[in-house]
Amino acid sequence: MTPPVVPVSASVAPSPEADLAAVRELARGWIAAYKACDTSWLEQNFADDFTLILPNGGTRTKALAIVGLQKQKPNIDVWEIPEEDRVFRVGGDMAVDTGTEHIVQHDMDGKSSEDRFRYTTVYVRRDGRWLALVNHLTPIPVSVASAPLPVADNPEVMAPVHQFLDGFNKGDMKSAVAACASPASVVDQIPPHAWQGPKACADWWRAFDANTKATGITEPLIKIKSVNALAVTADRAYVVATASYDWKQNGSPMKQEASKWTFALQKQAAGWRITGWTWSQ
Repeated sequence: MTPPVVPVSASVAPSPEADLAAVRELARGWIAAYKACDTSWLEQNFADDFTLILPNGGTRTKALAIVGLQKQKPNIDVWEIPEEDRVFRVGGDMAVDTGTEHIVQHDMDGKSSEDRFRYTTVYVRRDGRWLALVNHLTPIPVSVASAPLPVADNPEVMAPVHQFLDGFNKGDMKSAVAACASPASVVDQIPPHAWQGPKACADWWRAFDANTKATGITEPLIKIKSVNALAVTADRAYVVATASYDWKQNGSPMKQEASKWTFALQKQAAGWRITGWTWSQ
């Protein structure tokens, strides 16, 4: 049985509580659909421009996500999302769900696998209905006590990451945006939460600038504390960093500690470029 589509009446202005309940219901339906291999639910509740960002930095469209579920037909034994790690943010017609998930599944031969991810999911309301727009997965190492890889392990791959970071800290949009590929994708906490296309990084920058002015934020500063994962496969790379974010809000010092900054990169003719990044607390 297909889980129900989550409609929102266009004649009644939705409340924040109703929006949150609708997004939570959509998230529950997503898990139920995967457990049941119900591709019709994905067809109804994924936006046409849905993007899945895989743990290895690759991406899948809505169509490929549906085909992947049809082929994989996972037998999911456990799919847990601890509420203490979960944060929903709803604003206007966009919503973000961040947290961690623990998945145990087995294949047709009975072989079991276990994975843990930190995820970021972006939802959008279109024509009165909430739809899944972007889902990004970051693998959590089996041993969190493992020492992080030093940044210097692959300076070529890290070069555009540092270029974007330095440009951000100096307020140099041109330098930061030049570290991005075209097209690219960005998922972040500020509305509208997701940017895609040939000018994704520049569009994010403008949204960030508008948000800082609207909320009284000054002196934003990001520091990369450590690199927790760095993988290179041919002309593709994947980086997960732990970062801190300092700023002043209406003159008062503020700080985020131990945020996760995840990058997907591609080696192009001019060197490595960022094809996607996401920030999560």
